[in-house]
Amino acid sequence: MSSKKKTENPGPDFVTRAECVAQRREVRADIITIKKALVGDDLRGGVVKDCTDMKKDIKGIKKVMNDVNNQKMKNQELSLKWKLGIAVALIGAFTVIGAEIIKLLAAL
Repeated sequence: MSSKKKTENPGPDFVTRAECVAQRREVRADIITIKKALVGDDLRGGVVKDCTDMKKDIKGIKKVMNDVNNQKMKNQELSLKWKLGIAVALIGAFTVIGAEIIKLLAAL
């Protein structure tokens, strides 16, 4: 027995011109298909345009969400100011009423 491993013959080392041309046509057709999917037939559509449109839409959504968030924060600030104003007015009113009650009690 020999110590050499037997290797299978993978085929001829050379490719015929016809096989090369057939392979080239197949690859070319695949490239055209991929190109059409990416940019469309008129180079203005396809996946690239869809991605660009989605990016624009996402930017618009982010802007709207930021505007809504800012408006919500402004409303909370205004609400807090109103509450603080009402509390100050009530404290002032109670102080005035308390002072009047003390005057009335002192007069008795």
